[in-house]
Amino acid sequence: MLDSHGEAPIDVLVVWIPAIAGDDYAAANRALSLVPDERARHYWDGSQELGEAFSPVLGLRARMAWDVYLLFDGEAEWKDAPPAPVEWLHQLVGEDPGRAFSEGRLEDELRKVTR
Repeated sequence: MLDSHGEAPIDVLVVWIPAIAGDDYAAANRALSLVPDERARHYWDGSQELGEAFSPVLGLRARMAWDVYLLFDGEAEWKDAPPAPVEWLHQLVGEDPGRAFSEGRLEDELRKVTR
């Protein structure tokens, strides 16, 4: 998907969080190849701090945001709390179905943000 945005000036931050059984640092390292783009920087959040910080920003019922795709514009700044994304999608059960992830939808939203 990122291949179609090869020239776009974007940063890709991938944060791996232990959310279900089997999620650990080793599993995250094995999954790095899922996002092979050279712009991608991968991080491990073993304490789930980032996921917990974003949950209220996104208005989730869940204690922690995970399996979410957050898009920010160039004005986003992290201050006392995480910035609200301009768009976001998820793959979480019981959360807003209007924000359900699909590759096509993520592609559309990424195109809007990179114009």
